[in-house]
Amino acid sequence: MNTEEQKKTKASDNRFYHYATQYLREEFPSKTEGLTDEEIKEILDKGLRAAHFFHFSTEADAMGFIDIDLRLEQTLSEEEPPLWAKKILRDSTLTNEEKLYRLRDAYCTLEWLEHTND
Repeated sequence: MNTEEQKKTKASDNRFYHYATQYLREEFPSKTEGLTDEEIKEILDKGLRAAHFFHFSTEADAMGFIDIDLRLEQTLSEEEPPLWAKKILRDSTLTNEEKLYRLRDAYCTLEWLEHTND
């Protein structure tokens, strides 16, 4: 096994990935249906990179970020998140918990607007 292969951790070999994968399968069945654990790991890795970029460093904060990112169709982990999200994520006066609350509030507002315009 070369060093590059050694660096890659299988989703099932890591406790965080195991439980995160299980959570995503339960919470987002339509988004994870048909995906392998390795494909879900790729989603988690993308979310983790974005979470760390925005200084979400604990597992709980990072998973909260990934959760809201998936609810928002992974717009937070894109190269350029929406301006409204960047304003929340870059606000140094907010704690990570407050940022997650505001992102969830924004998500709920977007969901409400979609349902009221049906």
